[in-house]
Amino acid sequence: MYGVKRDFFELHASKVTYIRREFPILGENICREGLPKFLFAVPSVVKPQAAQDRLEIRQTWASSFYGSNWLQADGIRIAFFFGSENLSSGELESLRNESGVYGDIVVGAFNDTYVNLAYKMAVTISWVADHCSSVDAMVKVDMDTYVNVGLLLNLTDKLPTQEYPNFVFGTIHNDAHPKVLRTGHWGVPKSVYPFDFYPKYIYGHSYVVSGPAVKLLAENFQYFPVIPNEDAFLTGIMAVTLNITRFYHSSFANLLTVDVVDKIERNILTTALVDSEKRRTIWNFMKPSIGFDDSFEDV
Repeated sequence: MYGVKRDFFELHASKVTYIRREFPILGENICREGLPKFLFAVPSVVKPQAAQDRLEIRQTWASSFYGSNWLQADGIRIAFFFGSENLSSGELESLRNESGVYGDIVVGAFNDTYVNLAYKMAVTISWVADHCSSVDAMVKVDMDTYVNVGLLLNLTDKLPTQEYPNFVFGTIHNDAHPKVLRTGHWGVPKSVYPFDFYPKYIYGHSYVVSGPAVKLLAENFQYFPVIPNEDAFLTGIMAVTLNITRFYHSSFANLLTVDVVDKIERNILTTALVDSEKRRTIWNFMKPSIGFDDSFEDV
């Protein structure tokens, strides 16, 4: 790896990270009796706009996951993840009420901040490993991402999973050698990650983690320090450390993708970064005839 010493990417002999498996809202009914086979894991926050976005997600691309009375009973399900330590009692109660209606809320006992997103995803993956042990795959999706579910499942099904059971799948970072930022939202101190470049990694707005990789990650988070850059940490650093295969496909949108509404409507895109208006526009077009193009190229 360019500019990176390989021995950094080794598990510690003793535990260096504590993953809190405490959940004020456990979401105990999300995974039951060997289901789901695919779980969409969506990190969320407690803000009025985020609550509206969750409702729109339930009503649009994730609507087929829900049955009567918002019960999720199919092989594909969704859960929204939060941390509780910076929530007021009123905010936590609001999430309890939302959980009572939709049954798709999980709240862990950690500080839910942007800089803590990598840790939040480590807790999320650990929850999936503990409570959804039969999943074939977990799909991490950001709130501002629209998912063409049929196309995503079709592409994932074509991956050589027998040969490579431990994998992550998404769109690769544009840079051949992703540079480490030291300041700003994605800033990582040199004392935490001493190199100037990350290993190749997958963009964090949407990626698939195989069931075996979920278990492997959950078992080993405690033996590696959490690097506070979610996608670089999980799909780059931990993938290298644990020898997890990375599959890439151009149908996952990134920040440079243009005409996302048109492309997802024509089944060219698996995921797209959207605002509320685009989410509704895509759904209103897609819902009469949801499907996918069987001729789409394999990875």
